[in-house]
Amino acid sequence: MVSPDVNGDGVVNSADITSLEMIIVGLAGVSPGADVNGDGTVNVADITYVERFIGGLS
Repeated sequence: MVSPDVNGDGVVNSADITSLEMIIVGLAGVSPGADVNGDGTVNVADITYVERFIGGLS
């Protein structure tokens, strides 16, 4: 798994979730770190992973 810092700003927070949402709905291109759970696709499971990371559950 890669770092859940999807937007690369050095902090894992809600901005990373927003970045994933933008990718999923097609408003942004897929970045190399977007597949944070390492399953080969960028989808809601990656958002859940980031949420759990922020909450200290991952």
